[in-house]
Amino acid sequence: MSYLEATTDFINDTSRNKISPSRLELSNIFKWYKKDFTEDGSLPDYINPYTETTIEADAKIDFLEYDWSLNEIK
Repeated sequence: MSYLEATTDFINDTSRNKISPSRLELSNIFKWYKKDFTEDGSLPDYINPYTETTIEADAKIDFLEYDWSLNEIK
């Protein structure tokens, strides 16, 4: 799987992120590593190319609780 495919799959996984034009409910990964995702703009700027939903520049952003049990799945 390529980086593009993996990123697209992660961003569009509704168990990890909820995306609408005016509101983003994102994985805490986007909060913890925000600097990595916003080097060239905002979080909506980063996410827009990977989703069919056009996110407004002033979209409200909240972060979802991270499910630590995912780390235990083998």
